[in-house]
Amino acid sequence: MEISLMVLVPLVAILGFIYHYITKGNKYFHDKPIPSLAAEPLFGSTRRLMMKQTSFHDFVISIYNKYPLVKVFGMIDTMLPMFVVRDPELLKRIAVKDFEYFMNHRPVFGNND
Repeated sequence: MEISLMVLVPLVAILGFIYHYITKGNKYFHDKPIPSLAAEPLFGSTRRLMMKQTSFHDFVISIYNKYPLVKVFGMIDTMLPMFVVRDPELLKRIAVKDFEYFMNHRPVFGNND
């Protein structure tokens, strides 16, 4: 069985492009001065939740307790970087005082309606 280079080279290039697209956000927090959860390709930091190895409640508690001394840490939700705010005062400032500066909120449950 022979594989032509005319088929193999474009196939490897396409697979490399797909891998780069899937993993490009995994390094988002490397140059930031905050800790972050480890990320895996396609799942980000949420593999245990996506594979139904843990419940949503247990997952949220485990990531919240992962860094008990920091105010903010980062995680990757599938391919999207997210900041997790632990400090009540900072959360109050974001949710109340600076709310108008955060226009692109993502719905947690249901749709935007």
